[in-house]
Amino acid sequence: MRSHQIASATLAVVKDGELVLAKGYGYADREARLPVDAERTLFRPGSISKLFTWTAVMQLVERGKIDLDADVNQYLSDFQIPDTFPEPITYRVSWFETQGFTLTIVIAAILLSFTAISGGIRHRWDNRNEPAPGIWTARVAAVMGLLTLAFLGSAAAIVMATGEEIFYGIPESLTAALVLPHVTAVLLAALAVVLSIVWMRRLFPWRRRIHYTLFFLAAAGLHWIYLHWNVLGFRY
Repeated sequence: MRSHQIASATLAVVKDGELVLAKGYGYADREARLPVDAERTLFRPGSISKLFTWTAVMQLVERGKIDLDADVNQYLSDFQIPDTFPEPITYRVSWFETQGFTLTIVIAAILLSFTAISGGIRHRWDNRNEPAPGIWTARVAAVMGLLTLAFLGSAAAIVMATGEEIFYGIPESLTAALVLPHVTAVLLAALAVVLSIVWMRRLFPWRRRIHYTLFFLAAAGLHWIYLHWNVLGFRY
């Protein structure tokens, strides 16, 4: 618990349908020093609920009521999943998170960070007499892109070199780099303000406005990923 910066946890052991052990560890309220009560303290289930769901599914498989490789639509009565892909959606396919949504956002943020940095450098020399909102849009985006690449690069280097997990906790070797996404979160709010002014005044050609808007959306999506996977350690 200490190495993963976990404030509290509960442990329950069940054998043959009987509760053998239920014990709480840590504090339910760290400020009040209130210890965890295994019978009263509530925890957010999160992805642990998947374990219960798939245990129930496999029990139905054992009883012959579900085929893992059959189209799930044959088991759905209230709604049907559209035939979006050539192959049907099966329980075995849905078992794995294969949507690639997170990876798409990360790749988009990396590519747009490079273009924001290069755009900021060009803008510094070519448009120095532009109104302040346009200048600050290019500068803030360039700084955000640089900090984003620095954080993702350091995180990737640490994971590859040490094998530490980055999801659901903060590797100790990454703690110093956590200041970078916190700074970009503040810059994200600033970029939203100046970018809105740029759109209202039409200070950039429409292609540049769309470019910086896409960069803003990718950066916002990246911060959503930070919070969703608790990379910054806010939720536990």
